[in-house]
Amino acid sequence: MVAIPAGIGIAPPFALAADARVLGGRCSYPATTTDPTGVIDVRKGARVTLGGLFDIWGQALGKRVVARFRAPAGSMVLAYVDGRRWTADPRAILLVRHERIVLEIASRVPPHRVFLFPRGL
Repeated sequence: MVAIPAGIGIAPPFALAADARVLGGRCSYPATTTDPTGVIDVRKGARVTLGGLFDIWGQALGKRVVARFRAPAGSMVLAYVDGRRWTADPRAILLVRHERIVLEIASRVPPHRVFLFPRGL
């Protein structure tokens, strides 16, 4: 499992809350993370793909790689959007409100069916 860190898409220095959430920074991209829950905030009206988020994060994403992890020979990254298998390039997944995206390498763990988003998202 890869933890999605707080602060993706937010330029330091960070303004931090007492619970270590990132409240802001010098400037921000259209897609950001404020805590390590994996929830991605997308600015209203922005069209951001999962590949775009990984680019902002500075991590690799492709059919055989997720961040610093590579799929073993003969296997590929499996992507699920709201529990349904995504068969195209995972970089093309459009980030849409309240969709659950799961990426897997070499193992099949059923994606969770429910995620309780924080109030107000």
